[in-house]
Amino acid sequence: MDLDVDYERPNVETIKCVVVGDNAVGKTRLICARACNATLSQYQLLATHVPTVWAIDQYRVCQERSRDVVDEVSVSLRLWDTFGDHHKDRRFAYGRSDVVVLCFSLANPNSLRHVKTMWYPEIKHFCPRTPIILVGCQLDLRYADLDAVNRARRPLANILVAVQVSLPGTSCACLRAVLDFLYTGVFTPTPELDAMELLILTDRLCLPRLQALTEQYAVDELLRAFMQHVEIDEQVLIYLEMTQFHNAQQLAAWCLHYICTNYNSVCRRFPREMKFMSPENRAHFERHRWPPVWYLKEEDLYLRSKKEREREEQLQRKQHSRSKWCFWRPSPHVS
Repeated sequence: MDLDVDYERPNVETIKCVVVGDNAVGKTRLICARACNATLSQYQLLATHVPTVWAIDQYRVCQERSRDVVDEVSVSLRLWDTFGDHHKDRRFAYGRSDVVVLCFSLANPNSLRHVKTMWYPEIKHFCPRTPIILVGCQLDLRYADLDAVNRARRPLANILVAVQVSLPGTSCACLRAVLDFLYTGVFTPTPELDAMELLILTDRLCLPRLQALTEQYAVDELLRAFMQHVEIDEQVLIYLEMTQFHNAQQLAAWCLHYICTNYNSVCRRFPREMKFMSPENRAHFERHRWPPVWYLKEEDLYLRSKKEREREEQLQRKQHSRSKWCFWRPSPHVS
C-alpha cells in the first residue's frame, strides 16, 4: 500500500479510503459515525437524510478525529464518500486510493448481489491492486419490516405506526422465557415450558444462543426421564424431524445418536414411524445403527451353528448306548 505524506502536517502519513456501494445501504452514516463519533437512533436514521457531500464536508471539519497511530506511525485517514447510482462515473474517487470499503445492506439482499455483479468488477477495473474490505451495514434493520422502513424514509413521513406482531401457537410460558432471556441474558425454564415450542420460536426470531440453551434443556429432560425408566422413544422420534426442520442441529444429532444406539427396540415399537423417516435419516441409521447388520449376521450364524452342533451331539449320544460294566467278586476261600 502506497502511503502519501500529508504536506500540511509533516510526519503524518495519509491513507485515502474510498467508500462505495448501492444507494441507501449506510455508506454516509458509516462515515458520519467515524467522523463525528456519534450514533443515532433508528427513528433519527429513518426521519433524516444526509447528503453525500455533507459527509465529506463534515469530515474535513473533524480532521483531528481522523488521526491514529498504527505501528508507531501517525496516520491520517481520509474518507471519500461516493454516489451509489450505478450509471455515474466514480473514476475521480478511485484515483490514488489506498483501500476501498465496499458496503452492502444486511437488510437488502439485492445490494449483496450487486457487490459481485457490479461493484467488484468496477473496483478491479479502476484500482486492481487496491485492497478491498467488505462491510455489512444496517444490522439493526435486518429483521425489520422493509416496507415500513421504506415508508418511513419517504419525505414528510412523520407518522409513527405501531405494528402488532402475531405469534400463533406461542404460549405465555414460551414468550416469557424469550423476554427473560432478552432482558437478562439468562434462560430460566419453568415446569409448564414446552421445549419444542420454544425451539420453534427461537428459530423464528433468530436467537441462536437461546436455541442452544433450549436444546440442552430438552436433552436434560429426556435423560432425566430415561434414568427414571420412562419410555422416551416416541418423544425422541417426534423431536428428530422437528428439530431438523427448525435448525436445532445439536438436539437433532442427539436424537439420531439415541435412535441408532437403540435401533432394534425403536424399530420393534414404532415400525411405521421408522419406515416413513426421511431418506437421509434412514441412510444415517443404516450406517450408524447398533448393533450393525454384519454383527447380527455373524450372531445368527453362530447361533445356528451352535444348535446344529448340539443336535449332532444329541444324536451321537442316542446311537451309542452306555457301556455296561461287570464287576467280578472272587468267592471266599474254603479251607
